[in-house]
Amino acid sequence: MRIEAAASPPYPSRRSAWYVCGLVFLATMFGFLDRQILAILVGPIKHDLGVSDSGMSLLYGFAFVFLYSTLGLPIGRWVDRGRRKYVLAAGVGTWSVMTMLCGTAPDYWWLFVARMGVGVSEACLTPAACSLIADCFRPRERGRAMSFYLLGVYVGIGLSLVAGGLLPGWLAAGPALPLIGGLAPWRTVFVVVGAPGLAIAALVLTMREPARQDMPMPAVETEASALVEPGFLAYVRAHARVMAGVFLAHGLLAFTSYSVMAWAPSMLIRQFAQPAASVGVMLGTISALGGIAGALLGAFAADHWTLRGVTAAKFRICAAGAAGAALGLALLPFAGSAVLAIACVALCLTALPFASASGQVMVQEMFPNRLRGQGSALMVLLLGLGGAGCGPLVVGLASDHLFGPKQLSFAVPFAALPAALAVILLYFANRDGFEALRRSRLAPGGAA
Repeated sequence: MRIEAAASPPYPSRRSAWYVCGLVFLATMFGFLDRQILAILVGPIKHDLGVSDSGMSLLYGFAFVFLYSTLGLPIGRWVDRGRRKYVLAAGVGTWSVMTMLCGTAPDYWWLFVARMGVGVSEACLTPAACSLIADCFRPRERGRAMSFYLLGVYVGIGLSLVAGGLLPGWLAAGPALPLIGGLAPWRTVFVVVGAPGLAIAALVLTMREPARQDMPMPAVETEASALVEPGFLAYVRAHARVMAGVFLAHGLLAFTSYSVMAWAPSMLIRQFAQPAASVGVMLGTISALGGIAGALLGAFAADHWTLRGVTAAKFRICAAGAAGAALGLALLPFAGSAVLAIACVALCLTALPFASASGQVMVQEMFPNRLRGQGSALMVLLLGLGGAGCGPLVVGLASDHLFGPKQLSFAVPFAALPAALAVILLYFANRDGFEALRRSRLAPGGAA
Protein backbone atom coordinates (compact mmCIF):
# COMPACT_ATOMS: atom_id res chain seq x y z
CA MET A 1 0.00 0.00 0.00
CA ARG A 2 1.43 3.42 -0.97
CA ILE A 3 1.08 6.15 1.65
CA GLU A 4 0.84 9.87 1.01
CA ALA A 5 1.28 12.44 3.77
CA ALA A 6 -1.72 14.47 4.86
CA ALA A 7 -1.96 17.55 7.06
CA SER A 8 -3.37 16.79 10.49
CA PRO A 9 -6.84 18.31 11.09
CA PRO A 10 -7.47 20.55 14.13
CA TYR A 11 -8.25 18.91 17.45
CA PRO A 12 -11.81 19.19 18.79
CA SER A 13 -12.70 22.00 21.18
CA ARG A 14 -11.98 21.30 24.86
CA ARG A 15 -15.70 21.03 25.54
CA SER A 16 -16.22 18.48 22.78
CA ALA A 17 -13.09 16.56 23.74
CA TRP A 18 -14.07 16.25 27.39
CA TYR A 19 -17.64 15.30 26.43
CA VAL A 20 -16.20 12.37 24.46
CA CYS A 21 -13.89 11.53 27.36
CA GLY A 22 -16.81 11.68 29.81
CA LEU A 23 -18.88 9.25 27.72
CA VAL A 24 -15.88 6.93 27.41
CA PHE A 25 -15.55 7.10 31.21
CA LEU A 26 -19.21 6.12 31.68
CA ALA A 27 -18.95 3.28 29.18
CA THR A 28 -15.83 2.01 30.91
CA MET A 29 -17.39 2.28 34.36
CA PHE A 30 -20.44 0.22 33.39
CA GLY A 31 -18.29 -2.19 31.40
CA PHE A 32 -16.18 -3.04 34.44
CA LEU A 33 -19.24 -3.10 36.68
CA ASP A 34 -20.78 -5.76 34.43
CA ARG A 35 -17.46 -7.58 34.01
CA GLN A 36 -16.47 -7.75 37.68
CA ILE A 37 -19.83 -8.25 39.42
CA LEU A 38 -19.28 -12.01 39.29
CA ALA A 39 -16.38 -11.85 41.80
CA ILE A 40 -18.53 -10.90 44.80
CA LEU A 41 -21.31 -13.35 43.84
CA VAL A 42 -19.10 -16.48 43.89
CA GLY A 43 -20.71 -17.91 47.04
CA PRO A 44 -24.39 -17.94 46.01
CA ILE A 45 -23.58 -19.01 42.43
CA LYS A 46 -21.49 -21.94 43.69
CA HIS A 47 -24.33 -22.92 46.02
CA ASP A 48 -27.11 -22.71 43.42
CA LEU A 49 -25.26 -24.17 40.43
CA GLY A 50 -22.88 -26.57 42.23
CA VAL A 51 -19.59 -25.16 40.89
CA SER A 52 -16.02 -25.65 42.22
CA ASP A 53 -13.44 -22.88 42.63
CA SER A 54 -11.77 -24.01 39.41
CA GLY A 55 -15.12 -23.88 37.61
CA MET A 56 -15.74 -20.37 38.91
CA SER A 57 -12.25 -19.38 37.72
CA LEU A 58 -13.13 -20.55 34.21
CA LEU A 59 -16.41 -18.65 34.38
CA TYR A 60 -14.69 -15.48 35.57
CA GLY A 61 -11.69 -15.80 33.27
CA PHE A 62 -11.80 -18.10 30.25
CA ALA A 63 -15.51 -17.68 29.45
CA PHE A 64 -15.06 -13.92 29.36
CA VAL A 65 -11.65 -13.74 27.77
CA PHE A 66 -11.82 -16.31 24.95
CA LEU A 67 -13.79 -14.24 22.42
CA TYR A 68 -12.76 -10.97 24.10
CA SER A 69 -9.16 -11.72 23.13
CA THR A 70 -9.46 -13.65 19.89
CA LEU A 71 -11.82 -11.18 18.20
CA GLY A 72 -10.00 -8.13 19.52
CA LEU A 73 -7.77 -7.64 16.46
CA PRO A 74 -10.55 -7.67 13.85
CA ILE A 75 -12.56 -5.35 16.10
CA GLY A 76 -9.46 -3.15 16.32
CA ARG A 77 -9.34 -2.97 12.54
CA TRP A 78 -13.01 -2.01 12.53
CA VAL A 79 -12.08 0.81 14.93
CA ASP A 80 -9.25 1.93 12.62
CA ARG A 81 -11.51 1.99 9.55
CA GLY A 82 -15.00 2.80 10.80
CA ARG A 83 -16.95 5.28 12.92
CA ARG A 84 -15.72 4.63 16.42
CA LYS A 85 -18.81 5.89 18.21
CA TYR A 86 -20.89 3.22 16.46
CA VAL A 87 -18.39 0.52 17.44
CA LEU A 88 -18.50 1.67 21.06
CA ALA A 89 -22.29 2.02 21.18
CA ALA A 90 -22.77 -1.46 19.72
CA GLY A 91 -20.41 -2.92 22.29
CA VAL A 92 -22.03 -1.18 25.27
CA GLY A 93 -25.54 -2.19 24.24
CA THR A 94 -24.61 -5.81 23.59
CA TRP A 95 -22.66 -6.41 26.79
CA SER A 96 -25.51 -4.85 28.80
CA VAL A 97 -28.00 -7.32 27.33
CA MET A 98 -25.63 -10.25 27.87
CA THR A 99 -25.10 -9.23 31.51
CA MET A 100 -28.84 -9.26 32.05
CA LEU A 101 -29.01 -12.71 30.45
CA CYS A 102 -26.50 -13.96 33.04
CA GLY A 103 -29.24 -13.49 35.59
CA THR A 104 -31.57 -15.86 33.73
CA ALA A 105 -29.06 -18.75 33.53
CA PRO A 106 -30.69 -22.06 34.56
CA ASP A 107 -27.32 -23.85 34.69
CA TYR A 108 -23.56 -23.39 34.55
CA TRP A 109 -23.23 -23.61 30.75
CA TRP A 110 -25.91 -21.00 30.08
CA LEU A 111 -24.01 -18.66 32.39
CA PHE A 112 -20.75 -19.62 30.63
CA VAL A 113 -22.15 -18.69 27.20
CA ALA A 114 -23.63 -15.43 28.53
CA ARG A 115 -20.23 -14.51 29.98
CA MET A 116 -18.69 -15.18 26.57
CA GLY A 117 -21.19 -12.72 25.13
CA VAL A 118 -20.16 -10.10 27.68
CA GLY A 119 -16.54 -10.72 26.72
CA VAL A 120 -16.86 -10.40 22.96
CA SER A 121 -18.86 -7.18 23.19
CA GLU A 122 -16.47 -5.62 25.73
CA ALA A 123 -13.65 -6.23 23.24
CA CYS A 124 -14.91 -3.06 21.52
CA LEU A 125 -14.22 -0.89 24.56
CA THR A 126 -10.45 -0.43 24.80
CA PRO A 127 -9.63 0.01 21.08
CA ALA A 128 -12.46 2.50 20.52
CA ALA A 129 -11.88 4.40 23.77
CA CYS A 130 -8.12 4.79 23.35
CA SER A 131 -8.41 5.78 19.69
CA LEU A 132 -11.07 8.40 20.45
CA ILE A 133 -9.06 9.93 23.29
CA ALA A 134 -5.86 10.03 21.23
CA ASP A 135 -7.68 12.05 18.54
CA CYS A 136 -9.37 14.41 21.01
CA PHE A 137 -6.29 15.50 22.97
CA ARG A 138 -2.84 16.75 22.07
CA PRO A 139 0.10 14.56 23.17
CA ARG A 140 0.89 16.76 26.18
CA GLU A 141 -2.70 16.34 27.45
CA ARG A 142 -3.21 12.67 26.73
CA GLY A 143 -1.86 11.37 30.03
CA ARG A 144 -4.51 13.23 32.02
CA ALA A 145 -7.30 12.36 29.60
CA MET A 146 -6.24 8.71 29.60
CA SER A 147 -6.14 8.66 33.39
CA PHE A 148 -9.68 10.08 33.53
CA TYR A 149 -10.88 7.34 31.19
CA LEU A 150 -9.10 4.75 33.34
CA LEU A 151 -10.86 6.06 36.43
CA GLY A 152 -13.92 4.36 34.99
CA VAL A 153 -12.16 1.03 35.44
CA TYR A 154 -11.67 1.51 39.17
CA VAL A 155 -15.00 3.19 39.84
CA GLY A 156 -16.71 0.35 37.96
CA ILE A 157 -14.82 -2.32 39.90
CA GLY A 158 -15.63 -0.55 43.16
CA LEU A 159 -19.31 -0.28 42.27
CA SER A 160 -19.40 -3.96 41.31
CA LEU A 161 -18.13 -4.98 44.75
CA VAL A 162 -20.45 -2.63 46.61
CA ALA A 163 -23.47 -3.58 44.50
CA GLY A 164 -22.69 -7.29 44.67
CA GLY A 165 -22.30 -7.07 48.44
CA LEU A 166 -25.38 -5.01 49.24
CA LEU A 167 -27.95 -5.72 46.53
CA PRO A 168 -28.56 -9.43 47.30
CA GLY A 169 -29.78 -8.51 50.77
CA TRP A 170 -31.98 -5.74 49.45
CA LEU A 171 -33.38 -7.96 46.70
CA ALA A 172 -33.98 -11.06 48.82
CA ALA A 173 -37.55 -11.23 47.56
CA GLY A 174 -36.70 -11.08 43.85
CA PRO A 175 -39.19 -10.13 41.14
CA ALA A 176 -40.85 -12.71 38.95
CA LEU A 177 -39.98 -12.85 35.25
CA PRO A 178 -41.72 -14.85 32.49
CA LEU A 179 -40.32 -18.38 32.03
CA ILE A 180 -37.95 -17.92 34.98
CA GLY A 181 -40.21 -17.37 37.95
CA GLY A 182 -38.97 -15.70 41.13
CA LEU A 183 -35.32 -14.77 40.65
CA ALA A 184 -32.74 -15.50 43.32
CA PRO A 185 -31.07 -12.32 44.60
CA TRP A 186 -27.79 -12.94 42.74
CA ARG A 187 -29.73 -13.31 39.50
CA THR A 188 -31.58 -10.05 40.04
CA VAL A 189 -28.24 -8.30 40.61
CA PHE A 190 -27.13 -9.18 37.07
CA VAL A 191 -30.36 -7.74 35.63
CA VAL A 192 -30.15 -4.56 37.71
CA VAL A 193 -26.51 -3.76 36.90
CA GLY A 194 -26.87 -4.61 33.21
CA ALA A 195 -29.89 -2.43 32.42
CA PRO A 196 -28.31 1.07 32.71
CA GLY A 197 -25.81 0.27 29.98
CA LEU A 198 -28.57 0.51 27.38
CA ALA A 199 -28.96 4.21 28.21
CA ILE A 200 -25.19 4.72 28.01
CA ALA A 201 -25.16 3.15 24.54
CA ALA A 202 -27.74 5.69 23.40
CA LEU A 203 -25.70 8.57 24.85
CA VAL A 204 -22.56 7.40 23.03
CA LEU A 205 -24.38 7.96 19.74
CA THR A 206 -24.67 11.67 20.58
CA MET A 207 -20.90 12.30 20.61
CA ARG A 208 -19.22 14.03 17.68
CA GLU A 209 -16.69 11.73 16.02
CA PRO A 210 -13.25 13.44 16.19
CA ALA A 211 -11.12 13.71 13.06
CA ARG A 212 -8.19 11.31 12.94
CA GLN A 213 -4.84 12.95 13.67
CA ASP A 214 -1.45 12.26 11.96
CA MET A 215 -3.36 10.06 9.53
CA PRO A 216 -1.57 9.15 6.29
CA MET A 217 -3.78 8.89 3.22
CA PRO A 218 -3.63 5.52 1.48
CA ALA A 219 -3.38 5.79 -2.29
CA VAL A 220 -4.36 2.14 -2.65
CA GLU A 221 -6.65 0.37 -0.21
CA THR A 222 -5.58 -2.89 1.40
CA GLU A 223 -7.80 -5.92 1.15
CA ALA A 224 -10.82 -5.08 3.28
CA SER A 225 -11.56 -8.69 4.18
CA ALA A 226 -8.27 -9.22 6.05
CA LEU A 227 -8.69 -9.62 9.80
CA VAL A 228 -5.78 -7.26 10.42
CA GLU A 229 -4.07 -4.80 8.11
CA PRO A 230 -0.89 -6.30 6.59
CA GLY A 231 0.97 -3.12 7.50
CA PHE A 232 0.14 -3.73 11.16
CA LEU A 233 1.90 -7.10 11.23
CA ALA A 234 4.93 -5.68 9.42
CA TYR A 235 5.09 -2.75 11.85
CA VAL A 236 4.95 -5.06 14.88
CA ARG A 237 7.67 -7.31 13.44
CA ALA A 238 9.90 -4.32 12.72
CA HIS A 239 9.74 -3.22 16.37
CA ALA A 240 9.30 -6.63 17.97
CA ARG A 241 11.81 -6.27 20.83
CA VAL A 242 10.32 -3.08 22.23
CA MET A 243 6.73 -4.20 21.74
CA ALA A 244 7.34 -7.60 23.29
CA GLY A 245 8.64 -5.96 26.45
CA VAL A 246 5.78 -3.46 26.75
CA PHE A 247 2.96 -5.86 25.88
CA LEU A 248 4.21 -8.82 27.90
CA ALA A 249 4.84 -6.63 30.94
CA HIS A 250 1.27 -5.39 30.87
CA GLY A 251 -0.03 -8.90 30.29
CA LEU A 252 1.75 -9.97 33.48
CA LEU A 253 0.31 -7.01 35.38
CA ALA A 254 -3.14 -8.04 34.16
CA PHE A 255 -2.47 -11.55 35.54
CA THR A 256 -1.86 -9.96 38.93
CA SER A 257 -4.83 -7.60 38.72
CA TYR A 258 -7.43 -10.17 37.65
CA SER A 259 -6.19 -12.68 40.24
CA VAL A 260 -6.63 -10.21 43.08
CA MET A 261 -10.00 -8.91 41.88
CA ALA A 262 -11.36 -12.43 41.37
CA TRP A 263 -10.32 -13.92 44.71
CA ALA A 264 -9.76 -11.16 47.29
CA PRO A 265 -13.50 -11.00 48.14
CA SER A 266 -13.74 -14.77 48.67
CA MET A 267 -10.52 -14.74 50.73
CA LEU A 268 -11.96 -12.22 53.18
CA ILE A 269 -15.34 -13.99 53.33
CA ARG A 270 -13.98 -17.53 53.82
CA GLN A 271 -10.68 -17.15 55.64
CA PHE A 272 -11.42 -14.12 57.79
CA ALA A 273 -15.18 -14.71 58.28
CA GLN A 274 -16.22 -11.30 57.01
CA PRO A 275 -19.85 -10.78 55.87
CA ALA A 276 -20.25 -10.50 52.11
CA ALA A 277 -21.97 -7.12 52.38
CA SER A 278 -19.11 -5.69 54.47
CA VAL A 279 -16.50 -7.14 52.12
CA GLY A 280 -18.23 -5.61 49.12
CA VAL A 281 -18.36 -2.16 50.70
CA MET A 282 -14.76 -2.30 52.00
CA LEU A 283 -13.15 -3.64 48.84
CA GLY A 284 -15.38 -1.53 46.63
CA THR A 285 -14.35 1.63 48.44
CA ILE A 286 -10.67 0.63 48.41
CA SER A 287 -10.78 -0.28 44.74
CA ALA A 288 -12.48 2.96 43.73
CA LEU A 289 -10.47 5.35 45.91
CA GLY A 290 -7.17 3.51 45.52
CA GLY A 291 -7.70 3.18 41.79
CA ILE A 292 -8.55 6.86 41.38
CA ALA A 293 -5.59 7.98 43.51
CA GLY A 294 -3.15 5.63 41.81
CA ALA A 295 -4.28 6.44 38.26
CA LEU A 296 -4.25 10.21 38.81
CA LEU A 297 -0.88 10.22 40.57
CA GLY A 298 0.65 8.02 37.89
CA ALA A 299 -0.72 10.09 35.03
CA PHE A 300 0.20 13.48 36.48
CA ALA A 301 3.68 12.24 37.39
CA ALA A 302 4.18 10.91 33.86
CA ASP A 303 3.06 14.19 32.26
CA HIS A 304 5.16 16.24 34.70
CA TRP A 305 8.38 14.29 34.17
CA THR A 306 7.87 13.93 30.43
CA LEU A 307 7.52 17.72 30.04
CA ARG A 308 10.81 18.07 31.90
CA GLY A 309 12.61 15.76 29.52
CA VAL A 310 12.71 12.57 31.60
CA THR A 311 12.55 10.13 28.68
CA ALA A 312 11.99 7.00 30.77
CA ALA A 313 9.27 8.53 32.98
CA LYS A 314 6.48 6.19 31.90
CA PHE A 315 8.65 3.10 32.34
CA ARG A 316 9.74 4.16 35.81
CA ILE A 317 6.15 4.76 36.86
CA CYS A 318 5.00 1.39 35.50
CA ALA A 319 7.89 -0.40 37.19
CA ALA A 320 7.22 1.31 40.53
CA GLY A 321 3.56 0.32 40.37
CA ALA A 322 4.41 -3.28 39.51
CA ALA A 323 6.90 -3.48 42.37
CA GLY A 324 4.34 -2.08 44.82
CA ALA A 325 1.74 -4.65 43.76
CA ALA A 326 4.24 -7.50 44.11
CA LEU A 327 5.18 -6.31 47.61
CA GLY A 328 1.56 -6.14 48.77
CA LEU A 329 0.85 -9.70 47.61
CA ALA A 330 4.13 -11.07 48.99
CA LEU A 331 3.12 -9.83 52.46
CA LEU A 332 -0.38 -11.36 52.28
CA PRO A 333 0.48 -14.82 53.76
CA PHE A 334 1.78 -13.05 56.87
CA ALA A 335 -1.46 -11.14 57.45
CA GLY A 336 -2.90 -12.52 60.67
CA SER A 337 -6.10 -10.49 60.61
CA ALA A 338 -8.68 -9.14 58.20
CA VAL A 339 -7.33 -5.60 58.71
CA LEU A 340 -3.79 -6.58 57.67
CA ALA A 341 -5.09 -8.61 54.72
CA ILE A 342 -7.15 -5.64 53.54
CA ALA A 343 -4.07 -3.39 53.87
CA CYS A 344 -2.06 -5.74 51.62
CA VAL A 345 -4.85 -5.82 49.05
CA ALA A 346 -5.20 -2.03 49.24
CA LEU A 347 -1.50 -1.57 48.45
CA CYS A 348 -1.87 -3.82 45.41
CA LEU A 349 -5.07 -2.13 44.20
CA THR A 350 -3.45 1.31 44.43
CA ALA A 351 -0.10 0.34 42.89
CA LEU A 352 -1.55 -1.33 39.79
CA PRO A 353 -3.54 1.73 38.63
CA PHE A 354 -0.42 3.84 39.23
CA ALA A 355 1.17 1.82 36.42
CA SER A 356 -1.84 1.51 34.11
CA ALA A 357 -2.33 5.03 32.74
CA SER A 358 1.27 5.21 31.51
CA GLY A 359 0.90 1.77 29.95
CA GLN A 360 -2.05 2.83 27.82
CA VAL A 361 -0.24 5.99 26.70
CA MET A 362 2.80 3.89 25.72
CA VAL A 363 0.67 1.82 23.36
CA GLN A 364 -0.81 4.90 21.70
CA GLU A 365 2.67 6.40 21.28
CA MET A 366 4.13 3.25 19.73
CA PHE A 367 1.62 3.13 16.86
CA PRO A 368 0.63 5.57 14.10
CA ASN A 369 -3.02 6.58 14.02
CA ARG A 370 -4.04 4.16 11.29
CA LEU A 371 -2.86 1.25 13.50
CA ARG A 372 -3.88 2.45 16.97
CA GLY A 373 -7.09 0.45 17.18
CA GLN A 374 -5.25 -2.74 16.25
CA GLY A 375 -2.43 -1.84 18.65
CA SER A 376 -4.93 -1.47 21.48
CA ALA A 377 -6.58 -4.73 20.40
CA LEU A 378 -3.22 -6.51 20.62
CA MET A 379 -2.93 -5.15 24.15
CA VAL A 380 -6.44 -6.47 24.86
CA LEU A 381 -5.41 -9.89 23.51
CA LEU A 382 -2.44 -10.16 25.84
CA LEU A 383 -4.28 -8.67 28.80
CA GLY A 384 -7.05 -11.17 28.24
CA LEU A 385 -4.92 -14.26 27.74
CA GLY A 386 -2.33 -13.38 30.36
CA GLY A 387 -4.70 -11.72 32.79
CA ALA A 388 -8.30 -12.86 32.86
CA GLY A 389 -7.54 -16.18 31.15
CA CYS A 390 -4.72 -17.41 33.39
CA GLY A 391 -4.63 -15.39 36.61
CA PRO A 392 -7.92 -16.39 38.29
CA LEU A 393 -7.52 -19.99 37.10
CA VAL A 394 -4.06 -20.38 38.65
CA VAL A 395 -5.33 -19.11 41.99
CA GLY A 396 -8.45 -21.30 41.77
CA LEU A 397 -6.36 -24.41 41.05
CA ALA A 398 -4.05 -23.57 43.94
CA SER A 399 -7.09 -23.25 46.20
CA ASP A 400 -8.62 -26.54 45.03
CA HIS A 401 -5.45 -28.67 45.00
CA LEU A 402 -2.81 -27.09 47.27
CA PHE A 403 -4.12 -24.97 50.11
CA GLY A 404 -7.86 -25.57 50.41
CA PRO A 405 -10.77 -23.13 50.11
CA LYS A 406 -10.10 -21.42 53.47
CA GLN A 407 -6.42 -20.64 52.83
CA LEU A 408 -6.73 -18.23 49.90
CA SER A 409 -4.17 -15.87 51.47
CA PHE A 410 -1.57 -18.45 50.40
CA ALA A 411 -3.03 -18.95 46.90
CA VAL A 412 -3.56 -15.30 45.91
CA PRO A 413 0.17 -14.40 46.34
CA PHE A 414 0.94 -16.63 43.33
CA ALA A 415 0.10 -13.43 41.43
CA ALA A 416 3.09 -11.56 42.92
CA LEU A 417 5.64 -13.26 40.66
CA PRO A 418 4.17 -11.95 37.36
CA ALA A 419 4.24 -8.39 38.75
CA ALA A 420 7.91 -8.79 39.67
CA LEU A 421 8.71 -10.15 36.20
CA ALA A 422 6.94 -7.15 34.65
CA VAL A 423 9.52 -4.84 36.26
CA ILE A 424 12.31 -6.71 34.45
CA LEU A 425 10.51 -6.65 31.10
CA LEU A 426 9.88 -2.91 31.37
CA TYR A 427 13.58 -2.34 31.96
CA PHE A 428 14.50 -4.24 28.80
CA ALA A 429 11.79 -2.55 26.71
CA ASN A 430 13.11 0.86 27.71
CA ARG A 431 16.70 -0.20 27.04
CA ASP A 432 15.77 -1.63 23.63
CA GLY A 433 14.62 1.68 22.21
CA PHE A 434 11.03 2.65 23.08
CA GLU A 435 11.94 6.34 23.05
CA ALA A 436 13.66 6.05 19.67
CA LEU A 437 10.54 4.37 18.26
CA ARG A 438 8.28 7.07 19.68
CA ARG A 439 10.46 9.88 18.31
CA SER A 440 10.76 8.30 14.87
CA ARG A 441 6.98 7.88 14.66
CA LEU A 442 6.41 11.53 15.56
CA ALA A 443 9.08 12.83 13.18
CA PRO A 444 7.96 14.31 9.82
CA GLY A 445 6.91 11.44 7.60
CA GLY A 446 7.07 9.03 10.50
CA ALA A 447 3.37 8.67 11.04
CA ALA A 448 3.10 6.11 8.32
